[in-house]
Formats: sequence, C-alpha cells, structure tokens
Amino acid sequence: MVARFYFHLTLVLLLLSPAAVPSGALIEVLVQPGPAGEDSAPYAFIPTLKRGNRETLYTFQAFDGGTNHSFETYIKFPMPAAPANHRVDYAYIWVYYDFNVEGFGESGTEPAEMRCHEVLGNWTEADLTWLNRPPISAPFDVWDGIGGFQLLFCDARDLVQGWIDGSRPNRGIALTNPTSRSIGIHSFESTTAGSAHFQPSLLIGFEPIDGDDFDADGVSDDVDNCPLDPNALQDDFDSDGVGDVCDNCPTAFNPDQADGNGDGIGDICAPVAPTGLRCGLLGIEPFAALGLVVGARRLRRRAQR
Repeated sequence: MVARFYFHLTLVLLLLSPAAVPSGALIEVLVQPGPAGEDSAPYAFIPTLKRGNRETLYTFQAFDGGTNHSFETYIKFPMPAAPANHRVDYAYIWVYYDFNVEGFGESGTEPAEMRCHEVLGNWTEADLTWLNRPPISAPFDVWDGIGGFQLLFCDARDLVQGWIDGSRPNRGIALTNPTSRSIGIHSFESTTAGSAHFQPSLLIGFEPIDGDDFDADGVSDDVDNCPLDPNALQDDFDSDGVGDVCDNCPTAFNPDQADGNGDGIGDICAPVAPTGLRCGLLGIEPFAALGLVVGARRLRRRAQR
C-alpha cells in the first residue's frame, strides 16, 4: 500500500486546560492571532514609513534606476503555554505567497528564495521602519526555488521551544528574499485573504516527554485506530474502525481502505476538484499541505530515534 501522510489539524484553544486532553497525548495548537499579532514590512524607498497597519507584507530586493525599493517582513506571534509534561515536537510558521507587486520597481521572474531569521532586537509594528529595523540572525531555514504562488513555511521548532520555555526572548522572525522576485504576503490585518489560513500562522505540536506509544497520543498501539498518526480522541466519523486522521475516505464507511490507483484517496470517495482554494502544493488549503510535510517529517524523525 502506498504510504500516505494525511494530517488532521486539531484546533486547541490557547487557554485549554491540560486536564481537557488525555495525559500523554500529542497536542496541536494552531496560533492565528489576526490583528492581535504583530507584523510589518519596512520599505527602503521610504525609510521612515511605518507600515504596521497595512494588509500587505513583502519581501524582495529591487532597484529601479539606482533607487532601492527593497522590503523585509517581520512577524511576531503570541506564545501559548506548553501543556504539563510536554515539549515542542514540531513548530512551523507559514505564510502564503499570494501576489506580486509592480509599483516598487519591476518584479523579477527569477526563482525567489525566502530566508527565515530570528529577530535579535526589540520592535513593534507601530514603530518599525527601514531605518530602525533590528538586527537579525543568519537564516535558520531557507525555502528556495520559489517560482509561483504557494504556501511557504519556516521550520522553527528550536526557536519556538525557546520562546515558550523562556530561554530565548520572543522577538519574532524576519523573512528576507535576496532576489528581485517580489513575494507578496497577507498580513495579520488582511481582510482580503479569504481565510485565516492565508494569514501568517504558527502550528505547534507538543509531544509528551515520557510517551511510550509510537505516535505519542496516549493510546496503546494495539487499540489505536491510527497507530502511526497522533489522534488522542480516536475520532472515527464513518465508524469503519479507521481513525479520521489516517482514513483515506473519512466520510464514507470503507474498512478495507481500498485505493486502486494508489493516489491516497479511497475508491469509495469521488475526488472533488478544489474551488477557490489556492495552494501551490497539491492544490489544497495551506494547512492541509503543511500537514503532509509535517506528517512526513515527524515519521522520519521518529524513525531516526
């Protein structure tokens, strides 16, 4: 059977009590603060301009007739508290490259490169400008070969763990792009994104420190309806004995998981082409595309332990 990494986001309220989930469970927290988050994209051409209330963020380097029209993006999320006896297993910050700009000099057509940096000095979106932007670290993650609109993410596990346990001050991240291809991103203030998933988002997976089942969801492998994918609540919408997070057709009863063409979608499910959803990775919503990456990386990391 073709290996399939299907990921189900469990939205956990940031104020959720640890007693509300089984001890030993993997807990996923999706941080989408909207306007409560801080972000801005300072602009070199108007170095004193404060852009913290704008709906758009950009990152690129461009010069028009010798005039610098470069942008950098700064993003800062509020941090949830770690559940008792859990640590960060994975943390992904994602943005969605959804538009270009032509008004800041001609946008290049070369593949872009998004670099993810830790911000090393204090800033606020109300005051950030090109002149006072704080120093940043060397890139801790790089996404290169960007040729079109798509989800882009930074693997920020160690950084987020430090922000949560207090060993590193939370000054957020900076996104830079050394190419002239303009990457346009929806900000926390965006009212045109169409979905919170197209605004900057942070997905954190907390794993139990002393978990002993394979997927660390608090359910023994011998009774777990998805032994390779964390699903502490054992949700099974169609009651076919296969948990929703690993069911290749979670809305229709198919205990045999038949998949004749090996595309990861059960034969009993008629695939429906996405409408109005934009994502360069597999044509699905950003959080689902990110889930495929997270699932694959988690299994690979566990195999290396």
